[in-house]
Amino acid sequence: MGRFGLLALSFLSLGAGGCAGLFGAAPASFAYSMGQGQIVFQLPLAIVVEEVDRAFTEAGFQVTFRHVDRQTAIVKAKTKDGKTVEASLKVDGMLTQLSLKVGRWGDREQTEALITNVKKGTRNPGMKADTAADAITDAAPAKKADDGLTAPVRTASGRVRGPADPPPK
Repeated sequence: MGRFGLLALSFLSLGAGGCAGLFGAAPASFAYSMGQGQIVFQLPLAIVVEEVDRAFTEAGFQVTFRHVDRQTAIVKAKTKDGKTVEASLKVDGMLTQLSLKVGRWGDREQTEALITNVKKGTRNPGMKADTAADAITDAAPAKKADDGLTAPVRTASGRVRGPADPPPK
């Protein structure tokens, strides 16, 4: 979609919801085309990913895949009736774009409900913005309650274990 697409989507947000949609905690309405919904947040990637996870869990979906790096994230899930749900997140400067698709051809009602749920969570995020950067980097070790530091838990491939990963054997 590129920078021009994000800029156009941002201006759509301005027209639909005023300046608060672009420069505040609450984004404006979302765009829906070609079976997927798109919305832009002025929040760190980690916060939006956590809210997507929360929205999927509250909707009763099972998260099957989660990959987060510094500029992008993908979260995949399955609905109770077997449809696939995919959330793609991309960072462009201080903006995080969320693209959400439910099923193969898209489901506008379910997409709208999920995006509305994510928007509600971003108004009062569970993760603070200053800790969001640490959440997506592998370099920060996890803290223990007894002031000892330990390395992050990693999978067999060396990747940091996330909430969607199966428990270790």
